[in-house]
Amino acid sequence: MSGSTEFDENGFGSSQAFSLDRVVEQLHSGPSSDPVNCYVSDAERNGKPLLDIEFEAIDHHPTPDPEGADARNEYEFPMGKFAAVGETGGARIYFACPTEGPDGKRPFVKASLYSVLGPTDESMTILNSVSRRLAETIGCTDVASLPGKVPAPVG
Repeated sequence: MSGSTEFDENGFGSSQAFSLDRVVEQLHSGPSSDPVNCYVSDAERNGKPLLDIEFEAIDHHPTPDPEGADARNEYEFPMGKFAAVGETGGARIYFACPTEGPDGKRPFVKASLYSVLGPTDESMTILNSVSRRLAETIGCTDVASLPGKVPAPVG
């Protein structure tokens, strides 16, 4: 995606390094309004984020509408409960993965990826890969519907 071979994760003010175990802990213990972020940078960007990957426990998800995706400047993918890549460089996957925090139970996780490089074919592949690993860590792969290989967009 960036042409780099080495990357760093930094928390931009956080003293904790990113880990999927920490994401699971925060999804179960923090308020649902507190997303968990991972910022990825490369040497060429001098520590500035190349990717921002965010996870959030949520109550609902958008309804797939492949025919309406064009009007929204998006491409939808048949995976999870809803998945789309937009022309602004963002990718989103909503998948079933029950969590329980202080605000109660949340049936879904929203995963988002934003890149300063704009939209690329790799955005959904990267986000799906990290989301699958998170689903494995939480123990919800059987309901998450996240494939090993990203299917072609629909619509």
